[in-house]
Amino acid sequence: PAGVDRARATQAFLDTFAAHPIYSATLGAGPNGPEMRIPDPGEAVPNGVSAAADFMTPFDLEHGPLWRVVPTDEGIRFELHHLVFDGTSIQNIVAEAAARYAGRAPASEEATLLDKVAEEASYPGSSAFDADKAWFENRFGGNEVECGIEPDPDLDEQGVGIVESVIDGEGLSVAEVTALAKENGVTPNAILMAAYGYAIAEFN
Repeated sequence: PAGVDRARATQAFLDTFAAHPIYSATLGAGPNGPEMRIPDPGEAVPNGVSAAADFMTPFDLEHGPLWRVVPTDEGIRFELHHLVFDGTSIQNIVAEAAARYAGRAPASEEATLLDKVAEEASYPGSSAFDADKAWFENRFGGNEVECGIEPDPDLDEQGVGIVESVIDGEGLSVAEVTALAKENGVTPNAILMAAYGYAIAEFN
């Protein structure tokens, strides 16, 4: 937007990512399978500032970062991998970056990831768990129904089969979905979710 200092805004995002090690988590091979690695506080993290040509290209899961900040003439785009980010964290990132850009101190976290992990680990078997389970059983017990929808064996792991069923029946390859996404300035997931939404509306 007009009047925005892009260099300062970019730095505000970089400072926000650097302040939270979880945002720079990576995924690599471990002795028992894939493992998430979270940098130690204060550890240097990769610089995620990227060129526009890198937008919507695959992330390096092992070396990271799993985010990109892309300054453009229209503003600043940022791209986040769902392995690390969700809708709530995106809101937090934008709010904290805006505070940093305006020169305000970011609000302190009410709970850390470690707090939530500890809370979830202690939940099963607790009195709160038993009370919640009893509530759901009382509210919804006896209403189980059989779903008559059979899984479609033609749907592949990328979900491209969903697109095949709704776009003129012609089918799209992964490369074609990626190209279509780039042409329209969205992610491949947005294309697939739009096709899925159309299929639900059309055939539900």
